Amino acid sequence: MNTDVFRSQMQALKASGVPVISMKEFLEWKLGDRQLPAKCVMITIDDGWKSVYTDAYPILKETGFPFTIFPYTKFITGRGSAMSPAQIQEMLNNGATLGSHSVSHLYPRSWRAAQRKGTQAVLDLATAEIGNSRKILQEKFPGSSVEAYCYPGGFILPEMISKAEDAGFQAAFTVIPKKVTKDTDRWRIHRYMVFGKDPKTFTRALNFNVPSTPETPAATPGNSSGKKMNSYPAPAQPVYPAANTVVKNQTPDISISLAGEPSLEPKQMEMRVSGFGLVNARYDAKEKILKWTPSRPLRLSPVTVQVRWKNPAVNMWQTATWQFGIEEQEMHFTPRNIVK
Repeated sequence: MNTDVFRSQMQALKASGVPVISMKEFLEWKLGDRQLPAKCVMITIDDGWKSVYTDAYPILKETGFPFTIFPYTKFITGRGSAMSPAQIQEMLNNGATLGSHSVSHLYPRSWRAAQRKGTQAVLDLATAEIGNSRKILQEKFPGSSVEAYCYPGGFILPEMISKAEDAGFQAAFTVIPKKVTKDTDRWRIHRYMVFGKDPKTFTRALNFNVPSTPETPAATPGNSSGKKMNSYPAPAQPVYPAANTVVKNQTPDISISLAGEPSLEPKQMEMRVSGFGLVNARYDAKEKILKWTPSRPLRLSPVTVQVRWKNPAVNMWQTATWQFGIEEQEMHFTPRNIVK
């Protein structure tokens, strides 16, 4: 993000009068120990790039806004583009809160490799990446409670949640853009990812007047959260699997027809699928269909899909979100020697 853009956004936030709260205030509210204004925001910054200290921090200090930094511990070196421990400590001394973004910022493929080895391998990896990250940060920055965790890439597994709780974290953050309410799962806290190339996200984050549509919320095994599959109305565009239906195939083609849309640019469309995040969907310009096939079986139900594309006529992004289910017996194998 260009520094001037960030400055203008922080100035707009200041002018809006919407309170900016700290992580401490947020967690106290989420745990039922504090009241907050109905409309308020929190600022979080991931990874630990040096530009957070050189560019963002002076602006945040000018505005007086509290903010949270989520570094991953192997990146706190002070070398190259990484922040140093001294730079982080200075920010902590002046209004910042420290959270964890894991030890190594592993990508989903590393977690999937552990999954192939079995549950214990995933738990061991979660301990190494999540539990150890909190210990490292508390040792590097004495006095920092480090109560919030941030999933790299928003990728979540049930084992991650259990290990985050075991480690002493109070909440964990995703990259799903939606307002947070009292009912929001504290291990799946929503956030708007504000990038320099998409200023409209900042506008949506500050808009409390209309309902916000989440991007690919994480599903849970066997729909144990009790989330209804018809949480989203069927989109106007033809989609497959059809909205709010249940399919037996665990690797279905997931597609949307954009035939009713004006001229489209393939580079300005994207698909996100719960459990996978942003996927490499292919666009058939002749049929005007955007399609993706999962590389592994879908085992989380319901599956939520969000497709975004840019409408050149009005120069705005449009969104279609829908859900479909995976038939239960296809999802879970029960050994023959287990009697239900």
